[in-house]
Amino acid sequence: MEKIFDNKNAILYNLSSKVPHCMLGYYKGFYEANDPEVMRVLEFCLTYVPEHNIQILISDHSKLESASEDIYEYSTQIWYPHLIKHGLLAEIYIDAEDFMGRLAVEELFEQIKQSKQEDFITIKVETLEEAKKQAKQLLEAVNR
Repeated sequence: MEKIFDNKNAILYNLSSKVPHCMLGYYKGFYEANDPEVMRVLEFCLTYVPEHNIQILISDHSKLESASEDIYEYSTQIWYPHLIKHGLLAEIYIDAEDFMGRLAVEELFEQIKQSKQEDFITIKVETLEEAKKQAKQLLEAVNR
């Protein structure tokens, strides 16, 4: 597991040595588009995912506190469409522990669904090990 990014809002790892084409993100705090540190995380992914052929994002939102409306807008209009266009197939995620964080994650995935990203898969899991297992199974199914 290679650490590829670290700031106050996220720690990102390339998991390709364990799970091919897979990246892990630990997301924390409050996400809003006018926070430069939040935008650094998102912009890093916009470059890294295509360059490293990342097909599955495992997201641990357990320490996410909340997100603003502008993050949903940015995510559904720019971030996800760009990543999907460049090969991202799925996001397997662990929900937030905080009530407001859970609402933020729920709202984000609802807006993704409404944005007509029909082929994009989202899977909710309870543990990182379960996420890795799901990622391997999904990759096997896609690459048959």
